[in-house]
Amino acid sequence: RVEHIETLHPTDLPRFAGLGVIASMQPMHALPEASQVDVWRDSLTPEVASSGWRLRSLLDSGAALAFGSDWPVVPIDPLLEIHAAVRRQTPSGEPAGGWLPAEAVSLADALAAATWGSAFAEHAETDRGHLSTGAVADLIVLDRDLLREDGEAIAGSQVILTVVDGEVVHAA
Repeated sequence: RVEHIETLHPTDLPRFAGLGVIASMQPMHALPEASQVDVWRDSLTPEVASSGWRLRSLLDSGAALAFGSDWPVVPIDPLLEIHAAVRRQTPSGEPAGGWLPAEAVSLADALAAATWGSAFAEHAETDRGHLSTGAVADLIVLDRDLLREDGEAIAGSQVILTVVDGEVVHAA
């Protein structure tokens, strides 16, 4: 896998799938906050800066995508990660329409990258990253159905139950 795949040359897109390389990304780094955008604009060419965190392009190329938090550099909140990947906005909704919105992914794709994709990246996809008989029961229950709301309320969701290895470790 390649960690922190924040920018890549267009000719490298098909190479990920072709070589079986996992694109491991940290969507929180793609939040379009002024400090982040300024660093990209000042450090990279406009062409490179405008193609950051190519989530949709990587998935469309057939690459396996895994999400991680990069904690303690950014918050260790998977809901913020998923929000950043789906909405391409800060939790407060900036910018309107999202930053580089063509690279946004669906909620289902973001959930898959944060669960199964991360398990796949550590060669644990048979035991983790999904709910099935015999798999490790690591899961959370939220106060709302994100799929029903199509991701509109990701950042405002609250965890009401956490199960680790089949044991309840948090209950609101």
